[in-house]
Amino acid sequence: GPYGVEAMVSDELSFQADYAFMNEVQVSIGTIYRDDEVDDDGLNLSMEQFGIWAQVVAQSMDSLELRAGARNDKFSDFDNSLDANVEVIYTAQELGLSVFTKLATSYAPPKPLIVGFESADDHGTPLEPEKSVSYEFGLRQKLLDDKLELDLVLFRNEIEDLVESRYIKQTWDYFNVGNATTEGIEF
Repeated sequence: GPYGVEAMVSDELSFQADYAFMNEVQVSIGTIYRDDEVDDDGLNLSMEQFGIWAQVVAQSMDSLELRAGARNDKFSDFDNSLDANVEVIYTAQELGLSVFTKLATSYAPPKPLIVGFESADDHGTPLEPEKSVSYEFGLRQKLLDDKLELDLVLFRNEIEDLVESRYIKQTWDYFNVGNATTEGIEF
């Protein structure tokens, strides 16, 4: 691989517990621990992550559903993050039609192998994690006695510190390009 880095070893341990009550509310909690090690040709890199999260899904009657969650991650080599999401779904059962909207934040440090490539390069650029806010609005139609489901989703992601790679002078270089936006329609 580039710079002699050919392998990365990752260990991950996760736990999730779900609890439902009143047939209308489900609470999920979980934790994750991840350890990534890059050790090749003199390059030694270790990155750890520990996170906890919770999610609540509440249904009112058969027509309204609310989903909300939060996640807190601690990273050994990057800032800690607190992310959240909320989603509302309204379903007109008699029509088999659902309308939904979602708002979410996220935080994504560069992958350890990329950090390793950059630190092995004398001209390596310190990378910042990507941070984003995502918006969705959609329609879901069930047809043929629930055997066919059609989804139409409009989305927009506003990304800060997007990590990009370019092949420059016979090697890959990774860097943050600033702000970026992705948006579109999914069917």
